[in-house]
Amino acid sequence: MELLAATGRQEEPADAATFDGAATVTRFVSATPAAAKVYRVRFEPGTRLSWHTHDAPQILIVEAGQCEIQVWGQELALARPGDVVRIEAGEKHWHGAAASGAMTHVAVNLGSHTEWHERVAR
Repeated sequence: MELLAATGRQEEPADAATFDGAATVTRFVSATPAAAKVYRVRFEPGTRLSWHTHDAPQILIVEAGQCEIQVWGQELALARPGDVVRIEAGEKHWHGAAASGAMTHVAVNLGSHTEWHERVAR
């Protein structure tokens, strides 16, 4: 067992190359070898990720605000606090905060690779 104390975690600015807007990321377990990467991501209103895919499923757990999420070729969906979203491996998608307010989710990436694509058209 390994206990990763909350005091050892730091927020850092999100990568401007993949986020369209302001966001911060807190890495939960990526500092150690792990089967999953776990992050808490805080999105400012209207901030969203670029289109992307993962090599394994991704799970999003919405903690606060409203999470907009869209899979390529499908309608926009809205997830609220307590909702859990599962994105399948290879499913091209984006997610972010609704324009009406900030949003926080925990992202659990069960794989090791994210492939980034184009920015989301507004």
